[in-house]
Amino acid sequence: MLITADLHYDIARSRRPTEELARRVCAQQADALVLAGDTGGADLSVLQACLALFKEFTGRKLLVLGNHCLWCRGRENSLDRYERLVPQAAAAAGFGVLDHRPAVLGRVLLAAPKVTRVYCGHSHWKSTHKIRHLTVVNVGSTYTQKHLEVLDL
Repeated sequence: MLITADLHYDIARSRRPTEELARRVCAQQADALVLAGDTGGADLSVLQACLALFKEFTGRKLLVLGNHCLWCRGRENSLDRYERLVPQAAAAAGFGVLDHRPAVLGRVLLAAPKVTRVYCGHSHWKSTHKIRHLTVVNVGSTYTQKHLEVLDL
């Protein structure tokens, strides 16, 4: 499993390193790739472009949303970005969003707790949320099996 974070593809100086990383990742034979937070910014097309860099990766592709992924433009609101817009962009690029649905890889469960409250003001973005951690749990335990049944996995 390959995990990276904070690509910040919305920042010019981060583009070349991210593109090089994507080339290397796509050449790997790994079961999964997790992009953990702050992949893009307010311009949703930048997030889409970043995710597209990983189109040749043959393993499972997963995304954890970061606060930069929820930045807004104009009359957008971050809750709509969180619930609808970013997940749609991720799905179009073949990524699942761990904030919305855990993933099972063999005997490992990957999950990211949901953002609890997000607010986008008129003049600037504000966010109040719990800090999220990528959680890796052994799926073989009875406790986890019960949770998998509840989650319908």
